[in-house]
Amino acid sequence: ESLHKEPADVEEKIRLSAENWDIPVVVTTNVQFFESLFSNRGSKCRKLHNIAKSVIIFDEAQMLPIDFLRPCVQSMAELVTNYRCTVVLCTATQPALNDFFPKTLIPIEIMKSPNELYNCFKRVNVILKGDIDDNELSDELIGYDQALCIVNTRKHAQVLFNKLKKYGSAFHLSTYMCPVHRLETIKEIKYCLDNNLQCRVVATPLIEAGVDLDFPVVYRAVAGLDSIIQAAGRCNRNGKLEAGKVFVFYSKEKHGMPLKGRNSRKVQIMELIFRRFEDPISLDAIKEYFEQLYDIEGDDRLDKEGIINMFEEGSGYLDFKFEEAAEKFKLIKNNTIPIIIPYDTLAESLVDEARNSMFPATLMRKLQPYTITVFENEYRELLSMGVIDNIKGIFDVLIDKKLYNTDTGLSTTGIESYGDALFA
Repeated sequence: ESLHKEPADVEEKIRLSAENWDIPVVVTTNVQFFESLFSNRGSKCRKLHNIAKSVIIFDEAQMLPIDFLRPCVQSMAELVTNYRCTVVLCTATQPALNDFFPKTLIPIEIMKSPNELYNCFKRVNVILKGDIDDNELSDELIGYDQALCIVNTRKHAQVLFNKLKKYGSAFHLSTYMCPVHRLETIKEIKYCLDNNLQCRVVATPLIEAGVDLDFPVVYRAVAGLDSIIQAAGRCNRNGKLEAGKVFVFYSKEKHGMPLKGRNSRKVQIMELIFRRFEDPISLDAIKEYFEQLYDIEGDDRLDKEGIINMFEEGSGYLDFKFEEAAEKFKLIKNNTIPIIIPYDTLAESLVDEARNSMFPATLMRKLQPYTITVFENEYRELLSMGVIDNIKGIFDVLIDKKLYNTDTGLSTTGIESYGDALFA
């Protein structure tokens, strides 16, 4: 029947099916999935019935937000227990979640011999280095024809890249670059790697998940063990070497941003794991790392907003605090502002269309590949510089192309950066 419909009609039907999850295979985000489960809005709740009897696959399960870990796990348990769902947690760094599920629900390992598989596929050695400044770091990196360096802040990535580009082929990846720009750069990097060409890359943690690149050597600024293991996944990925090398280093630079708060606790536990285990990225080490992390965080921090209590307190007389829970359950705090980058002629034409359209919001999805996010202080600085144009109160567009670099994206000149957002 659909063969006789206009293409626009078919596209609209597919779009509605995707939005309502009324389609055999749905790809969505952790944010959309869990916030829909805890929402009290009809627009988000109307699709939830389609989750029943489905297989739900969580890729990169270590990315489940710690502040909402308990309500997230309990919602999984509810879907399995009462809605006949199957939940699959996929990751190279399996978080220790078993104790958070009800005793009646026992997770099982899909693979028969995880430790044997780990030993079979072990491709890297991880070495913890001492303090190092950017000059020393760049000197080490240029000693390799192909190397990846992952740092914790966008500012650090730009500074280090500017040093490396003086010594040959270098690339930069961060969320200061719009998605279209990043994809183009990743394509160039893959070409260099596949053809044994010189290729040194500086990136923020965005490269640690879902980016299929293979370097013989990876440098990772100090972070939690989960991040280090994800970085190690970009090293000797295809097993071309007997063992790749992953160096974990402490940056001496101010723009390397000393990790604070939870990230500082993650680093302390990581250091403990390195002292206790000969192989700090083994399955036993990963399990110990997450157990220590969750123990230090404590129950209060694993349900920071008290979401579970909002449903348990009034459960006896069905007084559930749906509205309050929906308001509190926000996996991404709105402390960033999206800015559209007129990166190419298509982006420019879409921006012009938005300026002249009666309904510019309808172009939001088409403009998403040309959007970056900046922090509030960065946004205020850009406004004061007069380089932002607001379109009908909906879109902010960068109008000074000199501030967008073809190598590194948005320039940080005059703008102080505080690192990438968690879900950027």
